Amino acid sequence: MDQATILVVEDDRAMRAMLQEHLTTLGYRGVVAPSAEAALEVLNGTAPDLILTDVHMAGMSGIELCKHL
Repeated sequence: MDQATILVVEDDRAMRAMLQEHLTTLGYRGVVAPSAEAALEVLNGTAPDLILTDVHMAGMSGIELCKHL
């Protein structure tokens, strides 16, 4: 079975690192983006199985990211 890919969109560096570490420990491939705008760039080359996004971020919010997708 292939590893599921989870995109984490989180502007807090420590939270982003913790989530990626936990996902890796659980056997997932964690891909991270520090903003919604960066997530859109990541999505140009990656098709994740799941996206976990912070709601309150500077610039585009997680809600706006979901609407865009």
